[in-house]
Amino acid sequence: MKKNGMKISNLLRANGFPNADQSIVERMPQLEGNELQFTDANELNVTSDINDSTIFEVSIHDLDVSPFQPRINFDDNELQTLADSISTGTLIDPITIRKKDNNRYELISGERRYRAHIILGYEKIPAVIKILDDKQSALLSIASNTVRENLSDFELGRSFKKLLDSQYVRSVSELSRYIGISRQQIDRCLDFTKLPILVIDQLEKNPKLFGANCAEFFAGYILKGYKDNVILAVDMIVNGASEQKAMFWLRSQSTSSTRAKKTRKNTPLFYDNKQIGTAYIEGKKIIIECSTGSQSSFVLESLLNKYVEN
Repeated sequence: MKKNGMKISNLLRANGFPNADQSIVERMPQLEGNELQFTDANELNVTSDINDSTIFEVSIHDLDVSPFQPRINFDDNELQTLADSISTGTLIDPITIRKKDNNRYELISGERRYRAHIILGYEKIPAVIKILDDKQSALLSIASNTVRENLSDFELGRSFKKLLDSQYVRSVSELSRYIGISRQQIDRCLDFTKLPILVIDQLEKNPKLFGANCAEFFAGYILKGYKDNVILAVDMIVNGASEQKAMFWLRSQSTSSTRAKKTRKNTPLFYDNKQIGTAYIEGKKIIIECSTGSQSSFVLESLLNKYVEN
């Protein structure tokens, strides 16, 4: 998915928004003030004067990951490379955190750096603190990740859904205004959440299995009643087929299925003057489709009672 409108790759750097598009920044949740000026996290006092940003050190053990972090998987090799850079002193960008009511800190930006410090066995990590409430923290955590090209559409969709469910934003339109991504792009990412649980399980294993355009296509066929075919199409992708080939197959299967339904002769099945299903012939088979609200076990038992025992 092309990420339009977001020019805030340095959104949470110590000095504010150095590379940001001002029109986007104005739509972001505003901070109540600047950052707290301390060099030692143990001396942090939220009642002190608030001045310019200061980088300080915080204990790794006092940090909690943001519940709105979009990323599912972290590449071990990339983390090791990052750890190597940190160990040589070539990477000094601080993470961004906020202080919580329980005297712990929540990570807003920089989880890869945080994990790399854990790999190195470091006890402390450089950080900048922001004064944020829960809503601002959630929005900034997601917004700071939407600019990352290696974040999948599925991961974004999960985060958007979580943000909407939390009611920190009331609508897709409001979310679009906050993070600078079009409503259409957000809707396509949210289509992942409409897919069957079997498909979601595959995406949890491989978030980059297919993109938002493909998810939108699949979600449309789910609404048309082709859930099983969608699952089979996703299995094709899992086994190496391209998104285009899987979508073409799904479209052709659904078209032939629709055509068959229009030409076949259906025989309604009744029990106690109520239609419980429909029967039709497919080759050498007799297929029975249960009516809405009729369980297959009940339909089978009813047919046995009516036709076999008599």
